[in-house]
Amino acid sequence: MAQGFLLSKGNLELEDVGNEVWNELYLRSFFQEIEVKYGRTYFKMHDLIHDLATSLFSASASSNNIREINVKGYPHMMSIGFAKVVSSYSRSHLQKFVSLRVLNLSELQLKQLPSSIGDLVHLRYLNLSGNLKIRSLPKQLFKLKNLQTLDLLYCIRLCCLPKETSKLGSLRNLLLDGCKALTCMPPRIASLTRLKTLGCFAVGRKKSSQIGELQNLNLYGSIEITHLERVKNDMDAKEANLSAKENLHSLSKTWDEDERPHRYESEEVEVLEALKPHSNLTSLRISGFRGIRLPDWMNHSVLKNVVSIKISGCKNCSCLPPLV
Repeated sequence: MAQGFLLSKGNLELEDVGNEVWNELYLRSFFQEIEVKYGRTYFKMHDLIHDLATSLFSASASSNNIREINVKGYPHMMSIGFAKVVSSYSRSHLQKFVSLRVLNLSELQLKQLPSSIGDLVHLRYLNLSGNLKIRSLPKQLFKLKNLQTLDLLYCIRLCCLPKETSKLGSLRNLLLDGCKALTCMPPRIASLTRLKTLGCFAVGRKKSSQIGELQNLNLYGSIEITHLERVKNDMDAKEANLSAKENLHSLSKTWDEDERPHRYESEEVEVLEALKPHSNLTSLRISGFRGIRLPDWMNHSVLKNVVSIKISGCKNCSCLPPLV
């Protein structure tokens, strides 16, 4: 998708088209030895296919048209055509390869990203996952108007996103799973109308970063909503419109035990009642809830497709709902 190889197909999302293309290539034996680890899919390309692809691209590949940079990668990782594997990260890469579509800087122990990242105006995929020391991102990130995927998985010290994140109009996937230090979302996240994947939503205290920002986002897959103690009342909770998000399959709701809410235990129940999910949900997790009972929607009619329920830290709840 980042390389621009995919064409829209009816009502299918581009990610779904990409999966169809990948499956087609797999069935034609382009890819082999498929293995799934920790939610990621690994596979190998046959030597003959690799050699053919290399011969087709080698004549036209140069530093001026390199489209993809992978730093380090895997021990036996090879590049094809307009992609390049380098052994270490250097800021010069951002200046030399100005046509980049894909930049993989995962697991490099980076402490910060240079402001020159904003000069890569063609960038569509930026992978910073596993950089355990990054605490913030440069404000120049908002210049990446073509960015479709920002991968921040398990950047465990990342505490905030740039305020101008809402200007990334092409963003489709904001991967925030494992970003436990994230204290709030940037303002006006609702303006990212193309957003499909949002791994985590940290409720903020200001109106522009509260839970109502989720209302009109058509999200897919899974999401963790944290700092629910900051939701003022059930009316604000209803604005999240979770019951209409039919493409969400995994939902996690978390209250921070270190922050004291300014409401009674009965009001906590009203907030959770208002966060009723769609019946397509397959996985539900509730953590740190301070109400005296769990919501009425926790029954078979709403959770009919759920195969996994995890409840933890709900110290004031004395009993479970029937769930049938």
